[in-house]
Amino acid sequence: MIRKNIAGTSERCDAGQDDSKDRYMTQDDDEQIPAMPFGRWLLTQRDRGDWVDGIADAARADRTFPKDGDPEAVRGHLRKQQADGDAFAAIDDAESDWMAA
Repeated sequence: MIRKNIAGTSERCDAGQDDSKDRYMTQDDDEQIPAMPFGRWLLTQRDRGDWVDGIADAARADRTFPKDGDPEAVRGHLRKQQADGDAFAAIDDAESDWMAA
């Protein structure tokens, strides 16, 4: 079987080898989600020229931001902060980009 690793390169995996704990996060058997937690990925986003810039800047300034959180944890954090609808729209866009990465 050939899988894409964190660095984005392909590598061969032997049948029966369970390396998913080390390099991959799987949601279902057929769907892989990125190995970098969404919160950490969001913190790395800069100079995109879209809505994600603002939410990423705010996340970097927020000491209570869930760095290892998934998109739902980040949304929960935004609800606690009483964020506006634009922040949630930015998270939706960011989640799509994160899943595609």
